[in-house]
Amino acid sequence: MDVDNDLLEGQQGSGARATLGSSNVAAKNLSVPRSLKLNAVTFHFKKSRIFYTYGYAFKNVIKKCVEVNLDKGDRVYLTTPLANIPNDMLGFYMNGHELTTVWNYGQVEIKHLKVTVTPQGLRTAFDTGTTLSGTATSEHCTLGCYAVGLNQKNYATGHVYESDVASPMVPTGVSNPKLDNMLKKYYGDKNLTEHGPMCMSVPRHVDLNACLRINLNRSLPHYIGVYQLDRYKHRFNFIPKIGETIINWKYTPAFGFISCKGHDILYCRDESDICYTQNIIDKMPAQITTALTKMECVK
Repeated sequence: MDVDNDLLEGQQGSGARATLGSSNVAAKNLSVPRSLKLNAVTFHFKKSRIFYTYGYAFKNVIKKCVEVNLDKGDRVYLTTPLANIPNDMLGFYMNGHELTTVWNYGQVEIKHLKVTVTPQGLRTAFDTGTTLSGTATSEHCTLGCYAVGLNQKNYATGHVYESDVASPMVPTGVSNPKLDNMLKKYYGDKNLTEHGPMCMSVPRHVDLNACLRINLNRSLPHYIGVYQLDRYKHRFNFIPKIGETIINWKYTPAFGFISCKGHDILYCRDESDICYTQNIIDKMPAQITTALTKMECVK
């Protein structure tokens, strides 16, 4: 530590002593150097995909809620044609290798998220080369719809639809999605069991749709009537919007940490005060999957 000579008085002889020079102290700033700041690395991940969405019908799918052979009423799933974009899942923005790469840097924080949706075209399925005939209409109104932040305004959850072959656009049941299968559709898998993943520029359908839910539990009824979905859903003429961005969603997490400490420094061998598990490669659980990792955001 450096000592200013102006603060020392009576330096001659063994009886010299250090005294505070009030005038000099007031005129000088004594600073203690700070530690060096940690180096920060910024990564930008971008994915571009073509999704198929379908005009599913609005229908009330009723499922029984049974617990220990006790009928507790019904749960109603109001199906919608709105395809759910999993913008809260890390696997939507990066593959497993990219996630492992950023985790190795220790403290990882998400600073900004952005999702844009642009219609690319419209297709209508019809039978060709058959002997059947039916009534057709010459008026084909191509209407599209979208909603942003629907789960923040209504009790909306993402589900997989079940339907009959005779009426494929009319849902007959709903089930919970499997995020692992969704990631295989995005990036494939090492066993090559997924044919044509989207990382190879192959369009795939969205197997996740928004359902509005109402609980008809007899002990705790919460029936509030039909949702006023028209207050939040935007409708538009589809053809003029082809090639134009209809959704430009941006979000800045207030607390976007996904990893606070990825690994310890090599020369620190005393691990009695930390909770790392032994015999794990690079002190990271090898069995963890991107699908099970959610970004915790508070805002």
